Amino acid sequence: MVAAGEVSNAFDNTQWIGARAGACVTVGPLCLGAIGRIASRAESRSAYDALASVEVPIPISRRLSLRLGVGVGYGWLDTIAPNDARDPARTSGLRLDGRAGVSIPLARLAALQLGASISASPSSPSSIASGGEG
Repeated sequence: MVAAGEVSNAFDNTQWIGARAGACVTVGPLCLGAIGRIASRAESRSAYDALASVEVPIPISRRLSLRLGVGVGYGWLDTIAPNDARDPARTSGLRLDGRAGVSIPLARLAALQLGASISASPSSPSSIASGGEG
């Protein structure tokens, strides 16, 4: 299981803050799982994603591993124009995610992870955002 804060910068020069939660099950050398993600851009935009994921843990040393992963799923983006009392405009569609990070075990079921990710939302006007988690 993972819970992480995210800070990201989209290609339209907007900054987002959010959170990611996920879990996976080890199947052979892979970790198959699901990720839920929520992000917000001030009061004007909010994004919600649900992704299926595959991660490959690569041992670097006894206490450190590199984790490479991809995800695919569906997401929603709500946009509210400034000073607009109307309901938000909602777009939805395919979401893609790629990530890399390092993991340091702290206890049997806990680890510190530091990584970076890149996400794409092909159906949104600004289709790619990159971010980090920690």
